[in-house]
Amino acid sequence: MHWWPEFMHFWNKMGDFLYNSHITYKDNMTHKDTKKPFWNSELHNKALNLITGLYETNPEEFQAISDASHKLLEKYTNPKFLSDEVKTILNDTASGWHFDNELELVNIEGTLGSSTLGIKQEGRYIQKETKKETERRLKIAQVMKDVKFGYCRYFSIRHTKISRFDSNIPRKVLYHFDCSDNKLTSLKGGPDWTKNYDCADNKLTSLDHIAKHITGDLKCSRNEITTLSALRGIDKINNLDCASNKLRDLVGCPKSVKKLNVANNELVSMRGASIELTLRDIFMDGNTVSSKSLKLAFNAMKAASGDYSKGLLKIWKKIPKEDQIHMYLDLPPFSITQEEIKKLLAFKNYLSIKHLI
Repeated sequence: MHWWPEFMHFWNKMGDFLYNSHITYKDNMTHKDTKKPFWNSELHNKALNLITGLYETNPEEFQAISDASHKLLEKYTNPKFLSDEVKTILNDTASGWHFDNELELVNIEGTLGSSTLGIKQEGRYIQKETKKETERRLKIAQVMKDVKFGYCRYFSIRHTKISRFDSNIPRKVLYHFDCSDNKLTSLKGGPDWTKNYDCADNKLTSLDHIAKHITGDLKCSRNEITTLSALRGIDKINNLDCASNKLRDLVGCPKSVKKLNVANNELVSMRGASIELTLRDIFMDGNTVSSKSLKLAFNAMKAASGDYSKGLLKIWKKIPKEDQIHMYLDLPPFSITQEEIKKLLAFKNYLSIKHLI
């Protein structure tokens, strides 16, 4: 009976654990309080492992506890909605999953990724599939294509070369959503909520349809994004990495950002940048306008309480003509004459043909 104290300790703690974890889930997903506990595959396996010793000493008690655990598992892996094939794949590839009968969604306490969804990974350092592995993966993809997921802790389909999201993307990713290094042209169908969102190294031209709630970091570097307007509904981001895109301004940037990387874009304006930032928190080299002029404009905007045009006018004479030709459109109306604008445009034309002279 050496297993009994350990099992009873596990069993006594389990009630509180299940009660609290389900309340947290409901608060996050539906914002409704509930006291309904749940049971998942990971807890089921842990319980059965702990009572293994009981099988020889008291097979009747073993069977009773085992049956109770299986009934709980069946209740929260609803066989009416999930086939045996789906449950087998989830048991083999996903830890701690259960079925939410109210929302009719599968939830996973651990990682959900390409192996569970049957998506092929491709990359320089990824080993080539055998014929048998390909057949197995394609079968998994067919079985899992219509399964709907509520939440998971981590989600990764990077290095899969997908061009769009299928319908089995979870609605919520508790910690990290990673769809980087693919061929995505749209984020439509992605999660509604996540802490960290990584969509770097795709073919995105905008961030339309991105998650409405991102509470940690957003990485969208090395795309072809021209605007941050899709981020207007997000108030706060820790680290925003938009390096190597085609941004010309920062309109749409969240009001609160701790670190901002906009290097190697086409910036001609700092309009829209969070005034909570300091220059040491911004990386802005390699843009159309020099980093020196962008820094001057940013500090001037902060000094003008966020009024970019007003701030730019105050430091206009400090801006070299090579940058003025790109920045003058952000000045307040009628602050420079038509004659001055003509001179700037003539200088811009001269620079464009200078190398031919």
